[in-house]
Amino acid sequence: MFNHPHPFRARLEAALENAYAHFRADYPAWQDTLWDRHFLKAHLLPELQQGLEHGQAPSAPRIARLWAEHLGLSPELQRRWRRELELMAANFLCHLEHARPPLPRSPVSV
Repeated sequence: MFNHPHPFRARLEAALENAYAHFRADYPAWQDTLWDRHFLKAHLLPELQQGLEHGQAPSAPRIARLWAEHLGLSPELQRRWRRELELMAANFLCHLEHARPPLPRSPVSV
C-alpha cells in the first residue's frame, strides 16, 4: 500500500471531502457558487492546516470571509450576505468536526 508522504494532510483532505459531501446535501442550491473542491483545496485546506498547527480550526466568520474573497464579493455584498454565509460555513465546520482526524500530539507536519 502506498503511504502518503504527509499522512495528517491526507486524512484532513479526506475529511474535507466527506464534509463537502454532507454540505452539498444540506445546501444543494449553493453547488454552483464556487464553494467547490477548488475552494476547499486551494483556499480552505491551507487555512485549516495553519489553524490546526496552532491547535484550532478557523471560525465560521473567517471561512465565510475567505469564501467571499474567493468569489470577489464587494465589502457591501459581504455585509449583506454575512449572516447566511456564516451559517453556511458553520454547517460545513460541523460536518468537518465529525469527519476530521484527531489533532496529532506532536506538531503537525504537512
